[in-house]
Amino acid sequence: MKAVAFIGPQEAKVVDLPEPRIVNSFDVKIRVRYVSICADDLESFVNGVQTNAVGHEFSGVITELGQGAAEVGYEIGDRVTGYVWRFCGRCPYCRRGQENLCLNMYPQRAMQEYVVLDSNQICKIPEQIPLQLASVSEVVASCIHAVERAQIHVGDSVLLLGGGGAGMIMLQLVRMCGAASVTVSEPIASKRQMCKTLGADETIDPYSENLVARGMEITDGLGYQCVFDVSKNEAALPEGISLLARGGTFLLFSLHERKSNITIDLPTLYSKEITLLTSFMAPYLLDRAMKILPKLNLEVLNSNPFPLEQVQEAYEAAYSGKLPRVFVEVTK
Repeated sequence: MKAVAFIGPQEAKVVDLPEPRIVNSFDVKIRVRYVSICADDLESFVNGVQTNAVGHEFSGVITELGQGAAEVGYEIGDRVTGYVWRFCGRCPYCRRGQENLCLNMYPQRAMQEYVVLDSNQICKIPEQIPLQLASVSEVVASCIHAVERAQIHVGDSVLLLGGGGAGMIMLQLVRMCGAASVTVSEPIASKRQMCKTLGADETIDPYSENLVARGMEITDGLGYQCVFDVSKNEAALPEGISLLARGGTFLLFSLHERKSNITIDLPTLYSKEITLLTSFMAPYLLDRAMKILPKLNLEVLNSNPFPLEQVQEAYEAAYSGKLPRVFVEVTK
């Protein structure tokens, strides 16, 4: 079976691995059709980290399943997506409905021809959603989790640091939650334009404009009720925090490198009664994500997929940041 591995810093290669087999009654074997390259994948690619989770946003078709999986309603030929992380379902966090914080979770790669998952890790894709675009379902679920943790209120002003694929999804979700004003800070002009078409009231080029001054101008000097970090750019975080209104919330959505550090003005944090939150994955949200997928404009993320044999070029394209999303066609 063909699979992708990182063999060195910024080196991705197609290798041969044993094809996975169904072991348990609730297992489902999936022929992976598409993988969407997430910004979080890039840290492993850049550093050449050996990981089992090469590609975690996927879509595919069921080719084989155990009896238990059939009894809960899955069939051969079903178009599915899901999580590649296995959660134990038994630890204190899983039993509290916080499977994203599972003590015993372990990842599986989706950037390969076949993957075997438990039926509780997957869900069927709505008929009107193309398989390629359905591969972003996991990030949609993660964005839903982030927006709910931030507790967006009707009439809030929101700043998104980053207008890439996740930022464009987040933009649409905060609009659905009633945000009255949404500003997107994004250095790439084409992405800023896409965000405008999705409903951003204002866009800022942080490389040519003063982000803090412009943000304060937009909010009449009050700042934003909520700021989301969707950029992976740690240099932008202090500016985002400084743009919070009194009583505002800052939510860290991006996965930053392990040695990342920022300086926070603690007296300002205290006097403004600011809330700092993080958001990690998405507990039990796949079914809800499937209901919201048809409501989102996913076409803005669309691009010609790279064949599996060109996975190196695919990761380089994703690393350049020019496209909102890069897709790999794993199998035909």
